[in-house]
Amino acid sequence: MKPQDEFTCIVCPRGCRLTVDGDLLVYGARCSKGLTWANQELSSPERTVCTSVLVTHGDRLLVSVKTDRPVPKDSMRSIVQTLYDIIVEAPIAMHQVIVENPSDVRCNIIATQSVERIG
Repeated sequence: MKPQDEFTCIVCPRGCRLTVDGDLLVYGARCSKGLTWANQELSSPERTVCTSVLVTHGDRLLVSVKTDRPVPKDSMRSIVQTLYDIIVEAPIAMHQVIVENPSDVRCNIIATQSVERIG
């Protein structure tokens, strides 16, 4: 982040407008969670990856998936690229682990919905 940068906190529904000065001090957080999040965002930003993967023999063609924890922002592309080649066979249970430790990022990819088997 550049000196005197602004961004919106995403931890709670308040959406506080945070300002970071040149000394990396954060202003504008109305709760301690926002301050903690801002410091994390400044030092090593993380996100939850959400996408979908192909399904065979299922009542749907795709199943939505996500990481089971936030991952470093710079790892997101490699995780998604790993998932491009994944095809899962139904049945699939919600929260079922689809891929363990993709791209060595220390997370799992889990299903966010169930898919029934057909045929």
